[in-house]
Amino acid sequence: MRILFCPCHYLFDDSTRGSEYGLAFEIADFFGRKYPESVVVTGKIHLTSQKPYKIIGLLKETDSLGQSISSALHFNYKYTFLALRLLKQEKFDIIHHVRPFNVGTTFNLIPLLGLNRKTPFVIGSFCSPYPLTHNPHDLSLKKITLRLITPLVYWLSIQTLKRSTKIIVHDGVTKKLLTRHLSESKIVIIPPGEKDRPFRLSRSKYYQPKFELLSVGFLIERKGYDIVLRAIAEAVQQNPNITLRIVGDGEEERHLLDLAQQLRITQHVIFEGFIEHSKIYQYYDQAHLYISMPRQEGFGQVYVEAMARGLPIITSSNVGSNQIIHKKFGLLVPQEDSKALANEIVRLLNAPEKMIAMSRHARKHFKDCYEWKNIRQQYGSLYDELLEQ
Repeated sequence: MRILFCPCHYLFDDSTRGSEYGLAFEIADFFGRKYPESVVVTGKIHLTSQKPYKIIGLLKETDSLGQSISSALHFNYKYTFLALRLLKQEKFDIIHHVRPFNVGTTFNLIPLLGLNRKTPFVIGSFCSPYPLTHNPHDLSLKKITLRLITPLVYWLSIQTLKRSTKIIVHDGVTKKLLTRHLSESKIVIIPPGEKDRPFRLSRSKYYQPKFELLSVGFLIERKGYDIVLRAIAEAVQQNPNITLRIVGDGEEERHLLDLAQQLRITQHVIFEGFIEHSKIYQYYDQAHLYISMPRQEGFGQVYVEAMARGLPIITSSNVGSNQIIHKKFGLLVPQEDSKALANEIVRLLNAPEKMIAMSRHARKHFKDCYEWKNIRQQYGSLYDELLEQ
């Protein structure tokens, strides 16, 4: 089998990123090793070792990693012309667009222009989109142009899906969203996975007098870290033995540091900054509980990471958490409700046997549903099915 991964995200990185970056890398790298005549087309390349398959990077170090429509259009233009050249010169069995894809704001010209001819075109896996917002006071030429082309981009996005052979989505919510435009038979649910690592449940950890909470992610407004800090300020009034460790960086970091000082909880909150994905598991292992309060979440890969390390979870009710979190190992609280989060934290920390049981269920659910070994098998079965057809 020969697969053209085009595009394979904006970044092809084997060490420093999790979430959707990790999803794209794991899929392309596994099948690239299995079928070394495959080709990966990506934006930037950050690798710690040589790969047996061909990798083509299209973005300069100064280029944006697709955080706007304009940068996405620029990347789309570059990989389309490369694909046109590759498909004229070489034959591939499958073309797979592996992230990034956001319904309504992203498209792929390969199926739109029929460049794949009879070669099956697969797109995904992706989750439900976040709403695209515009600042009505921004009257720059760039912003006005983007607002004007948004309807066209949305149409191109839906047409990309209609002309794809198979569409892979994270969850049932995204599948239901797409069935407004597409036949249900084209849509396959395959969630992101996580590598399994040796794990041993420590009962004694949950009987220690001090408790460590963990939250991981980009420090942006959507992630709701301000709500988490307010919850910690309330929780430590009832249990002063609580420490929150935040792993990640982002544009809200200065604001959150100031907020922690205003709330007088600096001795209870540790900002670790950015940690390489390969080193992040030690933080999960030393924590007692994973907490977060995102205002929006399409899937929530951090929930899977927490489950893999047997951590009970408390988070806000949102599209991502509602699809993943089960009451056997997690608790959902209303969005923006810091008091509810604080109460659940204190209640759970006072029930060590409950936390131990939740830890076991979290680990089992991960093994059953999200271990990469099983996820890869689902992708392999889909590829085999397409070749047979």
